[in-house]
Amino acid sequence: MNTLPSLSSWITTQLQAWSLASNVRITETDAFSEDQFSIKLRAQLTEPYQLQVRFYFNRGHLDYAYQLFTDVPLLRWDNKEDAGDVATAPHHFHNEEGNIRESPLNGDPAHDWPLVRVALEQFLSDWTQSGHSHLVRKIL
Repeated sequence: MNTLPSLSSWITTQLQAWSLASNVRITETDAFSEDQFSIKLRAQLTEPYQLQVRFYFNRGHLDYAYQLFTDVPLLRWDNKEDAGDVATAPHHFHNEEGNIRESPLNGDPAHDWPLVRVALEQFLSDWTQSGHSHLVRKIL
């Protein structure tokens, strides 16, 4: 998954196959060169939640962000440099309260996506069962 077509096809297929996602769409692509590109996708989840997935590939390195949001950001896994003193830096997780936590993600979408998907399924299940629109808890 080191080309724009292979990565975009892979993540689109993963999202379309996920029973909780609908209206999967690529909202941005930029190809700066063959080995430098970005892609952003969005999918509708259980109302009012949406998921945004962003990848930026640059000469073998992949920056990623998986973000659950409504009209505000809720949960995000990414590998940007804002992780602070988290042991898994640069990989980290932003919870609903805005706290930064460790993350089991490693930057390989085939490894990371199943972990994010399960965490999102748990979050949405808890939300549905509790009837609350905002749950504050540690994910992953």
